[in-house]
Amino acid sequence: MEIGNGQLAILLLLGIMLFSFGCGGDDHAPPEPLPQEGTADNGSAPVFEDEPLGENVTECYDGTPVGNCSATKPKACDITGNLVDDVETCGCPENAFQMGDECIYYCADGTPLGECSKDKPYYCNMSAELYEGASICGCPEGYDAEGEGCRNACDDGTAKEVCSEQTPPYYCNREYELVLNPSLCGCFEWEFMVSGSCYDPTAIGYSNGETIRLSEDVSAVIDKVEELDCEDSRYLGVRLTITNNGDEAFAIEESDVRAYKNNRYRMFSGRPEGCAISSIFRWGEVNAGGEKTGRIYFDMGGGIGDTYSMTISRIYYESILRDFNVTLELED
Repeated sequence: MEIGNGQLAILLLLGIMLFSFGCGGDDHAPPEPLPQEGTADNGSAPVFEDEPLGENVTECYDGTPVGNCSATKPKACDITGNLVDDVETCGCPENAFQMGDECIYYCADGTPLGECSKDKPYYCNMSAELYEGASICGCPEGYDAEGEGCRNACDDGTAKEVCSEQTPPYYCNREYELVLNPSLCGCFEWEFMVSGSCYDPTAIGYSNGETIRLSEDVSAVIDKVEELDCEDSRYLGVRLTITNNGDEAFAIEESDVRAYKNNRYRMFSGRPEGCAISSIFRWGEVNAGGEKTGRIYFDMGGGIGDTYSMTISRIYYESILRDFNVTLELED
């Protein structure tokens, strides 16, 4: 059949249109169909872009199922898949103490539970309490453990191996006991030390006017006690008589005689001014077979005492210090 010019033009136009839409060759594959609802591109579970957050979550990132406590207390896995604190449900870890809805990890000074404080000997227990624990934490340098506590001083505050300031003859030893140690610490102000021992001047008492035996051959008498108001001060006056029946001279010096007000406050001898006084005792030797007498005046510092005592000291007899205390009563 012959094709006319008009039919040929129509065929050419149809071929061009088919070629333009890819229908004319093997180099152009047909388009793939759109996925059906309920399937993914790879055939796995369906994907919805508008799915609510947390829907279908079954566990947290550490593997804890939703609604359960994590192994890391006090964390719990909530419905959104997040680990949150839930102390009341899950409790606290072993290194913490539960207090209400909180976990406490430290004591008040910042010490972690179950550890020693920097301030020895304190220990932070698992109840967040600081208590002394020398057996666990030891003591600071220079301190010794005593039970669970530490100490470096005796009961009066004296440091170990130091003389007491409150009680001079006493010494704080290594066992924290206050013991007498005159050779190291000296004696009380009113005492004398001889051969490492302290002697109280009021150790041996006599009455006013009584004969005091200083040795086998020497004796003393103290009497005629009076108070004097002088221009420079107030004085206590006494008469001292020394009798030497021996064959050798006997020496007595001003430093050998003391007077005390109320048994402790020492009064020093002096020469009153501005008042009438009697012959003053002359210190020095008392000749063999001789006697020496005179008055001694003790400065009371302007005060009036209730009681007085006087001591003749530093007199040695058979290598023992003899202290003779005389209770002084004013003359009527």
